[in-house]
Amino acid sequence: MMPALQTINHQHKSHAHVRVIFILFIVTFLILVNLSLSTTRAIENLNNEWHNYSDQTQHKFHLISQIRASLGYTGFIHHFKNYVIRRDANYLVQAQQSMADTQELLRQYLKLPIHQEEMHALNGLASVIGNYKLKLQDINHAQVARLSISELDARVRVDDSSAAMALATLNMRLENNYHKIKQQTDDLLDTAQNRVQILTWLGIPALIIFTLYSSYLVVRTTSARNNLETLFSVIPDGLLVVDSSGKIIRVNPKVSEIFGYSEDEIKRKVIRDLVDHDIVGRGEQTEPLSFSGCGSEHFQGTHKNGEILPLDIEVASFPDKKDAHTIAVIRSRKEELELKQRSETDHLTGTRNRSGIDRRFCNEIERSLRYQHNMSLILIDIDHFKPINDILGHQAGDNIIRVIADLLVTNSRPSDVIGRWGGDEFCIICPETNAEEAAELARRLQLQLQQFPIEHPVTGNPPTLSIGISELQPGDTQDSMFSRADAQLYKSKERGRNSISA
Repeated sequence: MMPALQTINHQHKSHAHVRVIFILFIVTFLILVNLSLSTTRAIENLNNEWHNYSDQTQHKFHLISQIRASLGYTGFIHHFKNYVIRRDANYLVQAQQSMADTQELLRQYLKLPIHQEEMHALNGLASVIGNYKLKLQDINHAQVARLSISELDARVRVDDSSAAMALATLNMRLENNYHKIKQQTDDLLDTAQNRVQILTWLGIPALIIFTLYSSYLVVRTTSARNNLETLFSVIPDGLLVVDSSGKIIRVNPKVSEIFGYSEDEIKRKVIRDLVDHDIVGRGEQTEPLSFSGCGSEHFQGTHKNGEILPLDIEVASFPDKKDAHTIAVIRSRKEELELKQRSETDHLTGTRNRSGIDRRFCNEIERSLRYQHNMSLILIDIDHFKPINDILGHQAGDNIIRVIADLLVTNSRPSDVIGRWGGDEFCIICPETNAEEAAELARRLQLQLQQFPIEHPVTGNPPTLSIGISELQPGDTQDSMFSRADAQLYKSKERGRNSISA
């Protein structure tokens, strides 16, 4: 080939290479512009969704927390139960105020944009609140004073299981939305990081053009993730995320507060180190599985100091790109149970009060009848107690009541349920015990009391006890069994006191 032709051919090839390189550059540039624009639109949409979601969701979480407090064991139910037990009109007023507060919070929630599922849950919650309100309106304090605790409790009892389920549903819906947006943010961040790699591969020109813009995308995405992190930390319940193997990969500060471990310590554990149940894969994103709620089984966790923690646990599974994750919503029931225990404890003796006795009495009767086991009830009255208060003063009377309560606790079995029925009357619920065995326990209590170095101001001897005993019969109820024991107690008094009738 002639040198001139060779030169033309070479130039032609050179121009062709330039055109190919130019076209490739233009195509690459357009692809990057398209990717950048689509990412920008996605981030803008995510930011708009985030701002709307963040403000509304934090407000909803706050309202749910206030409704639970206003309606639950630190609000209305606490005051209402105290009114049933103590008949103090002040507790009724406090219950009515808590009910008004709860209704106002519910009205505030209904003003916000809500989903059909939320509306269904709110309707269930409103129904329970409405039923409680009707019960409150039906109460006449002057008439209530003449009712027994069991009669009043039956009159005002409301099934509030739908309220507990409604609050759980509202929480889980908000938390599921949170994870949906979090997943979108994670995907967008991954996309932005991949595009940074593409810019590097294209070389210095493309890198200079697009590095700043990609950095901007990363900053925007990171900012959105930080906002989601803030929401994760302010949720009032403990949130714990585990992978399919049960390894803990994410917790919020409330989990550390509940279990006493630092976040790093918790992340080195698996879920069974903290909770006595395997929650992995036990819930679906669209229909969360609740391990707790009104009338269902509760679970236990273990604090760092070895303390056993009563817990409510709700779980939901959600897919990730590489693995299925499970999120657990954890609430400690410790304060709730401590409050319940205080409400069932007699402040003078430390034994059960009438409310605590009623609950255990009902449970023991049901269990004994189901399995056809023996059970007895012992009613105890301190003889001639009024002169002790009149002559020695109420402090001396209180001291004698405490001494006798300690005597009953010391000489009874761990399975026996001891309580102060009221004033100078005590009772002992004796599972797996017939009337003869209960009478033997009663005689032992009378003999032990005679050894105490205390004197009755009238007799000059240690105080004595009149005792009535009833044994469980087929078809018995609390009222029938108590009535028989009470009748036997009066027989003991008619026989001159310091005696046992069964």
